[in-house]
Amino acid sequence: MFEWVFLVPLFPLVAFLIIVFVARHFKGSKISAGISIGLNTLSFLLAFSIFVSLMHAVGHQVYTGPLEYSRPWIDLPGIGGFPPLHLEVGVLIDPLSTILAVMVTLISTLIMIYSVGYMAKDPGFSMFFSFLSLFASAMLLLIFSNNFLLTFVGWELVGLCSYLLIGFWYKKPSAARAAIKAFVVTRTGDIGFLIGIVILYWAVGSLNYVELSKMDLHSHLLGWMSWGVPLLIFCGAVGKSAQFPLHVWLPDAMEGPTPVSALIHAATMVAAGVYLVARSYFLFIQSPEALLTVAWIGGFTALLAATMAIVQWDSKRSLAYSTISQLGYMMLSLGMGSIGFVAAIFHLLTHAFFKALLFLGAGSVSHPFHDKENPFDMHHYGGLSKKMPYTYMTFLIATLAITGCPLFAGFFSKDEILSAVFHAINTPSHLILWGMAIFTAFLTSAYMFRLLFLTFLGKEKREEHAHESPLTMTAPLMALALFALVGGWFGWPGHSWIEGFFEPYRALYPIAEHGVDWFGMGIGATVFFLGLGTAWVLYGQGLRYASLMEIPVVKTFHHLCIRKWYLDDFWNFVLQVLVYRLSGIMSWVDANLVDALVRMVGNFTGWLGQVLRGAQTGLVQQYLFVIFSSLVIILLILNSGGHWWIVKP
Repeated sequence: MFEWVFLVPLFPLVAFLIIVFVARHFKGSKISAGISIGLNTLSFLLAFSIFVSLMHAVGHQVYTGPLEYSRPWIDLPGIGGFPPLHLEVGVLIDPLSTILAVMVTLISTLIMIYSVGYMAKDPGFSMFFSFLSLFASAMLLLIFSNNFLLTFVGWELVGLCSYLLIGFWYKKPSAARAAIKAFVVTRTGDIGFLIGIVILYWAVGSLNYVELSKMDLHSHLLGWMSWGVPLLIFCGAVGKSAQFPLHVWLPDAMEGPTPVSALIHAATMVAAGVYLVARSYFLFIQSPEALLTVAWIGGFTALLAATMAIVQWDSKRSLAYSTISQLGYMMLSLGMGSIGFVAAIFHLLTHAFFKALLFLGAGSVSHPFHDKENPFDMHHYGGLSKKMPYTYMTFLIATLAITGCPLFAGFFSKDEILSAVFHAINTPSHLILWGMAIFTAFLTSAYMFRLLFLTFLGKEKREEHAHESPLTMTAPLMALALFALVGGWFGWPGHSWIEGFFEPYRALYPIAEHGVDWFGMGIGATVFFLGLGTAWVLYGQGLRYASLMEIPVVKTFHHLCIRKWYLDDFWNFVLQVLVYRLSGIMSWVDANLVDALVRMVGNFTGWLGQVLRGAQTGLVQQYLFVIFSSLVIILLILNSGGHWWIVKP
């Protein structure tokens, strides 16, 4: 079974090729959706079979280490001070890759089924499914690759697919701008990622994950490289997973179709950054400075994004900031060291299910409002629970999961992170991070229930065309709701299956156990109810306390959050003042100095040609005169002994 792992990313790639070259030419047919869903389902079944086999091996303690299947790609001798270049194409099978592959294939398949109803009337129906298939294939390539370079190939393909899907409605100016913004911002982080890979290979001579994890990296990464290389690689994660300060692209990415938003936020793209840090954890664990940087960026991002989410009226943008905040949670957990490794991966998995459910639920709500200027504006909503009962119940389950309601998925995974941060407290900075995480959990509960109350409860807006979505859209919602409800039970305190599945990693990272943290669970439940209560008082029965916004302090803070803490303005300043003006200066230098020098050489050559061609008259008599005169001069020089030009004293 393991030897067929290469088919997992290959199936959706084949779907992409068939749709592009064959199926899309059959207009008016749903064959493209069938091909995409069918092959993606095969990919899921194979990934699940591999996962079950590996789980059996781990459970019976016959798993001896990661399995690799690779082929040589490039083999060049060393040049100068650089080591020989030995690169390979290979796959890596271990608990991290297999469990992520199951999550990606399952969620992408459900999103494809949902898209059949959501994109039914779109003229680009076939191409949309081809892009979804390529997106899934690129993410699976990234997950299963056994070395940094192949990961980077999948990494860039994921970025390309995000550009194509965010800007899918390219005739809409805001969508086109959002696609370009996402592409440029994430490429900014990718520059650091690529530089980190080059330095790592130059210093160590390998990019293979298994080889690197077994090396004594302290003897190779000397001085600044011990913390510089992991932080350069982390730059890529900051871009892809939308961490501060490169988080600005993700809210604008909501301009794409809702299934794209769900796929980006749940199974692909943003999950890639967390996966990269987890996959290269053998680098981060060597440097306390790198880990602390990851923790602070994650913690600050989580709190910052939560403050922005609570003031949004666009439901998808509110969920986008929620994603940024939850990704910050995961980075914070990874930054705690080995004690937070499993908690971060656990939350990545549970978050994938309830966040996909939230985005698809938002799409289901907006579906009847497609004729509005912004169908996701919550001002259009209110009292929809009666007209959309299935969407309401599934959205409620997802809300309870993400806010950490006891017994729901997010309760177990979020509390694992809070517990990991609490038990990692050994400096005042860690205590501050724990406080930030607790307050972020409170804000998460408040803004998510705000979204729920304003959408489904309150006064009905009497939209005559508001109705429940078709079965192709509600069926995936129900399936995801089941995972949002019971997904956390796999990490039940004291009997955590996921910790047992990651048991082999103890040979690489001393993953710590802290038992059942009743105190942390109590704190998590408390902030959940506080956030719920706050949202109910403020939004449970309409905007009863809108006058609070007139209080100067509240008004100032609200304005600050609405303006996104002026971070978009900061990047506009950087682009306009630094990048554009620097580009203008370089353009002037190019036109007036570099080009002038080139033109000077050309003009001199032309002038010299004009002068020399004057001697080419075509008159034989003139040529004979020049030859005779030259001969006379030569004879005079020879007769004078060659010294006639020397003036004697």
